[in-house]
Amino acid sequence: IRAPVALRLEDTSGNKEVTIGGNNYAYVRSVRDPSRVLCMGKNNWFIFWADPAVAGRSSCQWRIAHSTDVNKKRLQYGDRVLLYNRYWPSYIMGVSEDRRWVACIADTMAGFRVHQWVLER
Repeated sequence: IRAPVALRLEDTSGNKEVTIGGNNYAYVRSVRDPSRVLCMGKNNWFIFWADPAVAGRSSCQWRIAHSTDVNKKRLQYGDRVLLYNRYWPSYIMGVSEDRRWVACIADTMAGFRVHQWVLER
């Protein structure tokens, strides 16, 4: 059994609230170590934790989209969201085929719930 990992979404422009959709981007930070952000690696499309020196790269920034309501602008607990990479916008943060690892998946797979993230408290 795997326990959830506590993550925090943070607007890249420093706004207190994270805006979804459009040209708004966020960092996905670790709650345990807030200096670390999730980034997308090139060539094999893996996800990794990066330190602050790397965090400014666009491969470490994510556009958040609601999985069913494209007009929604504010996130609420229970929402299902998709995380699109800023540098490689045709990829979303999802899970590997064996469902053991976080991985980047072609956005054509966005309809599969396994690649959608649920916001919890």
